[in-house]
Amino acid sequence: VRESWVQVVPVARNAFTHNSLGWLVAAMLWALASEPSGGMRSFLLQAIIMAACVSSAMVLCATKARHPGWVGLLGAAVLTYLGL
Repeated sequence: VRESWVQVVPVARNAFTHNSLGWLVAAMLWALASEPSGGMRSFLLQAIIMAACVSSAMVLCATKARHPGWVGLLGAAVLTYLGL
């Protein structure tokens, strides 16, 4: 396929998916910070930490540490852990 616009759709879809997941996690953390409650709070925080750590490791391995995104994901996991 020679049309340049064909490649725009997957990139836009991936960017939207990643941004919406980031906003979802941010909204969950905001809700947890404003209204702390029992076991569900701990479960959600642990799930966010694990997801960020696994995502960080995947980016680190897949890009052979050439993309700095793994640092941001690991930083989000560490900051969430410190807030636990």
